[in-house]
Amino acid sequence: MLGTGVGLQPQYSFSAAKALDLPSGFGWDQIRFPIEVTDTVAGFVSNLTPRDLVDPAIWTGATIHVDSGAGDNNNSGFAALDGDFTAAKRTIYSAFIAGNATGAPYRVIVKAGEYEESAFTRNGNEEPNQPVAILGWGGPVRYCTGPFFVNLSDAGGSYSAPVSAVKRVFRTDVLSSDGYFTELVAAPDLVSCQATLGTWFLDGGTVHVNIGNQPTSEGIALIRGFHGARFMTHAADMYLENIHCEGGSTGALHLDPTSTRFQTFTEQRLTSETKAFPRISSFDIA
Repeated sequence: MLGTGVGLQPQYSFSAAKALDLPSGFGWDQIRFPIEVTDTVAGFVSNLTPRDLVDPAIWTGATIHVDSGAGDNNNSGFAALDGDFTAAKRTIYSAFIAGNATGAPYRVIVKAGEYEESAFTRNGNEEPNQPVAILGWGGPVRYCTGPFFVNLSDAGGSYSAPVSAVKRVFRTDVLSSDGYFTELVAAPDLVSCQATLGTWFLDGGTVHVNIGNQPTSEGIALIRGFHGARFMTHAADMYLENIHCEGGSTGALHLDPTSTRFQTFTEQRLTSETKAFPRISSFDIA
């Protein structure tokens, strides 16, 4: 089951609740999880409780904590109380390893912050083998397959930084009419890049950008050749909350196995296309 919330918050008192007519072939189990939607002054609200949609053993299982700043992968990750990061691990994938060792459903509690490149599944090499919830704690967890800050130096006609394996380059300070980042065009060589505005070029392990002036450290987004949050074998229940994914050579959030059940709610854009989904539920809870 896959969902990225539409701002439908659980509500339990309705004046005019109506069953939602779902599209033909949608496949939602209205017997187990009937959806009712009410049109209120503030907008549409639903009786849906997202956490009820996945294996309930997840919510009583072990918890493993992750802190990208102060964590250490040599720590156990476990704590008596949710939100205790005293023995937190540093990467999400290391928490998967510890959780899998329990042989039962579990939760990964991730401290809000920025997580880069191989921090999620170690480029698709480490993933859960049990039903799992991945929860951003204290705010959103931002995951990106490139650096969040890029300090580019004057290279004479372009600005450069020592970043390898770059696949796509975006300007975050200039948006399209649809509100998307503006993608720069890959130049065939360095000379062409330095002569053409709105282009980039990867010269070995150095990326060059030409936008006519020096970009700010947050004005350029580099998408590297990592898989993103990719799950190649996981086919059990998965729940994501306060997890924001960006980039990825095969998708920002990509799940290879195909399940017999597929349901989705959509709120936030992912910067790359997702393809096949196991049973996943993902909601950003304010």
